Amino acid sequence: MKCVKVQRKTGTVPSEARAPRAETGLSRQFFAPRRTQHSRRGLAMLEVITALFIVTFGIFSVLTMYHVGMAKARALREHGLVMNALENELEGLRAMPFETLPRDWNGAFHATAPDLGALVNAHPRVRIQPFENRQDLLDVRASIRWSGEHGRTIEKSLTTLIADKPVRGI
Repeated sequence: MKCVKVQRKTGTVPSEARAPRAETGLSRQFFAPRRTQHSRRGLAMLEVITALFIVTFGIFSVLTMYHVGMAKARALREHGLVMNALENELEGLRAMPFETLPRDWNGAFHATAPDLGALVNAHPRVRIQPFENRQDLLDVRASIRWSGEHGRTIEKSLTTLIADKPVRGI
């Protein structure tokens, strides 16, 4: 009988002393391929490319959200400016004596001169006409049309009725 010497320093057993392996027909390389220096470099390169793709995708997503957010902020700013100008015109017309209001007006703002310099191609209009042929009630419609983002035409308008109110004595 042959004596097997066990090496204690590394804890390995010589190949002759190991139990025989059952052959499955598949090579050892299929289950546990050896990692060489070259394959490790290729794997590291794949990881770097994947990380760059993810970071690039994230940066483009953030830039797109920033651009969309800025466009929406501009649209909100324009909307606020227009609505403020329309309300000022209607309030200015309401504050005027009823006798001084024109009975048939379709033109530029009558009571105020809004500063619409921030809008592209802004066209303020006000239309004043009798409501249902009544002389004591005026239908007033103030509107502003301008070019928004990408040349799109936008129009906002407000409509109100102004009545001839009798003056009450105190």
